[in-house]
Amino acid sequence: DGKGYWLKVSQAETTHIIKCPMWPIVSVHVKAGWNIIGTTSKKVLTDTIMTEPAGILTTGFYDFISDGGYVEADTLIPGKAYWVKANSVGEVYLTSLPSGIDPQPWPAYYREPSWHPGGEWIAAEHEDSIDVNEDSVYDDWFSGIWIINASTGDKLPLIRNAWFPEWNPDGTKLLYTNRADRHLYTVSITNLDSASIDSNSITQITYNGNNYEPAWSPDGSTIVYKLHGPVEYGKITVINSDGTNERRITGGDDPSWSLDSKHLLFIGLWRDIYKISIPDSQVTRLTFFNDDGAYITDNYSPKYNSTNELIYFRSDPPTIEPDAILMMDSAGSMMQKISPDLALDFDISPDGDNIVFLFWDDLCPHAGSGHLWLMNADGTNLRQLTH
Repeated sequence: DGKGYWLKVSQAETTHIIKCPMWPIVSVHVKAGWNIIGTTSKKVLTDTIMTEPAGILTTGFYDFISDGGYVEADTLIPGKAYWVKANSVGEVYLTSLPSGIDPQPWPAYYREPSWHPGGEWIAAEHEDSIDVNEDSVYDDWFSGIWIINASTGDKLPLIRNAWFPEWNPDGTKLLYTNRADRHLYTVSITNLDSASIDSNSITQITYNGNNYEPAWSPDGSTIVYKLHGPVEYGKITVINSDGTNERRITGGDDPSWSLDSKHLLFIGLWRDIYKISIPDSQVTRLTFFNDDGAYITDNYSPKYNSTNELIYFRSDPPTIEPDAILMMDSAGSMMQKISPDLALDFDISPDGDNIVFLFWDDLCPHAGSGHLWLMNADGTNLRQLTH
């Protein structure tokens, strides 16, 4: 999870660490001053590390060597912890890009699945080694957006160094956040079966702050996303699909569109679910998990089912029960849990019949953890998609 720990021993010894696979990108919260941090389960090159806000680190990353003292590291090694100094509170993003090429494929986690409108493919964040020359030698590392066949689980690399995939309504373009500059881009997809893009069509559409969680409106005219700016944090923003007419809508997270493109669902105050009308900015609160300001339950990613206007979302209750996907009607009532525990990022199929989600157990004892799973929209017929 990116944390570093001290361990005191009475004599020299070797400590064995049971290591579970981790996210390809780990976010570590730091404070002003010196911080001790861990790393991911793969090597991290220090020159790939990014921060938010930018430029908050005032030193390199220092490892302690018993016979040599503190030494600056150019690579963070799994199982070790490092000292680094920051000048303010912020986030440090550790991206597990190995210094060499793995000799065998090493599957990492699938984040932010996005179902193609045609129903056959699912885009998701992923990283793995690949065989570039088809000679059975894995000779390159691909971290970014992949597409996964929704029937077979077969996967193909699509766009490097990209986050938050989102299809336009007819499935001809993909919207994403560029990992390097945190701006939104679109690209035309020339062939899904071969995962081919038109690199000449790549178009930048945002130029302010850092931009995440984009969603294309069902009518294709506009895009909503979350903006982190120099003086604005978590502003839900709408922009025309050609990058013009940027306007702030409200504060919040995880915006998504109604089926008629006239209002948005989002996570607002106290982590409850709200909707806001685009024409008149009228806000309606739909859930009351955390009424009277009591911050108890975290909710995420509310989305409409395209066929029946039921709302699906991920919820993390205050009990020992972990995250799961819940379903409710459009008024916020008739709520029920439909997924197994440990269900995280998800999306709904275009026909409304199925849900794809990330199954993730951070304690790592379960088979299939870190992979995409499918279930019917009512929670039945659970099956693993990727392996």
